[in-house]
Amino acid sequence: MKKEITIAVVSAVLAFVGSALGVFLTFTLTNVSWERQIHYDEQRLALEQRLALVERLAKVVAHFDEAEKNHTLIAIDGKARAMALQQGESAAVISEMSERLANRLIEIEAEYSAVLTLLQIHFGPKTRRAITPLIESETWFQPNKAHINALYDAIQEELYWFE
Repeated sequence: MKKEITIAVVSAVLAFVGSALGVFLTFTLTNVSWERQIHYDEQRLALEQRLALVERLAKVVAHFDEAEKNHTLIAIDGKARAMALQQGESAAVISEMSERLANRLIEIEAEYSAVLTLLQIHFGPKTRRAITPLIESETWFQPNKAHINALYDAIQEELYWFE
């Protein structure tokens, strides 16, 4: 009888230890899995944001020619108005065309500035260094092509860069 009680007690203790160990392992593995999923989701979101920024950068760089033309047309319109005033004619303070062109120019510049700022936030040190000469450029819509290419190279290197 003592042997049967011992077997029952040992069985109960083993069952308890086994179930406690199972619960502990399940909890630990679930916690590790959850942390991995969170880490993966953070990296996936960061990568999606970076890809969206690269797309926005490509679009705004494609508008540099338009910005340069708008700037030239606004300057020509300003000279025409100045000549009209010199000749004693009445010229509009600003023409409707110049106003539209100026608004578009501001729109492109705002997007370019926003993209450069966001690139500095979401990418690493190489991208930040590549952005510096673009910010220091005398005319924002006429950057050195080598600087733009250096920015794209830095972005490519740091696309999967995670701190």
